[in-house]
Amino acid sequence: MNINGKKTKEMLIGQLRRNAPPSLMLDGTEINPVTVFKLLGIHISDNLKWAQQVNMLASKVASGLYFLKQLKRSGAPTEDLVCFYTLVIRTELEYACPLWHSSLTTGQSDMLESLQKRALRIIYSDMDYHRPNLLFLAELETVYSRREHLTQRFTARCYASAVLAMALCPSVCPSVTSRCSTKTAKHRITQTTPHDSPGTLVF
Repeated sequence: MNINGKKTKEMLIGQLRRNAPPSLMLDGTEINPVTVFKLLGIHISDNLKWAQQVNMLASKVASGLYFLKQLKRSGAPTEDLVCFYTLVIRTELEYACPLWHSSLTTGQSDMLESLQKRALRIIYSDMDYHRPNLLFLAELETVYSRREHLTQRFTARCYASAVLAMALCPSVCPSVTSRCSTKTAKHRITQTTPHDSPGTLVF
């Protein structure tokens, strides 16, 4: 595989941001250092925070809410509006959530929750939404509950595979890893690492 130096980016994480090492060179091309990089639709920041990712999600959902309003005005049935929301809009709020869900601040989580509330107010705009529980009417969960469920399911599937378990936690005892190889693995395996450990990511 040939790596194109012009398309390769370098990101410094942790203490390396304060004491940057010499620039990397690849086939005579200097690797461009970045503080934010978009990888497979995820905005990764060198401070390992997700403000830019949340703002990007809010922008995408706002576009979806516009089309939801147009469907409501055209007289689409409520069931179709809920279906449109779950298939088109909510999937944006959940994209790759196992990666960033646990690192969101309370404010960021509330911001994403408010986007679903806006969607429900559009869908049920002909009702007094202060009285009924719109989540109950639409048979939906909170955005937080959905992310939590998807993250736990993803983690269980990862540790159900001995290969993935060793890749994620190489220090795990082999006996524990073997128990996680069953489909019904219920073990929670954690690896203690410094939150601000230095490192370099090369994309």
